[in-house]
Amino acid sequence: MRIDLWTDPASPDCTQVPEVLGAALARFGATVEVVEHAFEVDRQAPVDRRSFDAQRVIALARREGGPELEARVRATLVRAHHDDGAALGDHEVLTSLAEGAGLDRAVVEAVLASDDLGYEVRADEATARMIGVEKVPTFVFDRKFALSGPQPVEALLVGLATAAEQADVAPTPRESAGCGGNCAACACTP
Repeated sequence: MRIDLWTDPASPDCTQVPEVLGAALARFGATVEVVEHAFEVDRQAPVDRRSFDAQRVIALARREGGPELEARVRATLVRAHHDDGAALGDHEVLTSLAEGAGLDRAVVEAVLASDDLGYEVRADEATARMIGVEKVPTFVFDRKFALSGPQPVEALLVGLATAAEQADVAPTPRESAGCGGNCAACACTP
């Protein structure tokens, strides 16, 4: 089973995700792959408050050290932003925080001075838009259904159980004409 998870370190709604998801996974008991994706809630925020570069640093942590380093860097950035008011768009702040969480300072500086990992972040955001993600966190279970917004452990357990029950059920394509299935609007015959 897999959960695709869209989060934004600048969103207060994402601060409890690691604890709540961790508790749900521990209670569920089966192996679940969690793949985190970038989502920038407010792309129009002042530059020092945007999370795009923070998302690139998180992607760098994943590339350099795998999920463990990614989780440590993400937690550091979330805590610094929400508890201490750290500006996630400030490169010096990001570099210091990332270094404190275990990334090499020179590598972080090189990424932030370039466009490196920007494509990956924007690709995550484009995928989110294509599948209808509008807020964070969004949990997508086995690419079949989603829960959006902060969720209690119990809701995530229901999502996990439902995904497990439907593990062998292939999605059924909706038959449609060229209108995408909105036949009433175009008066076609499917």
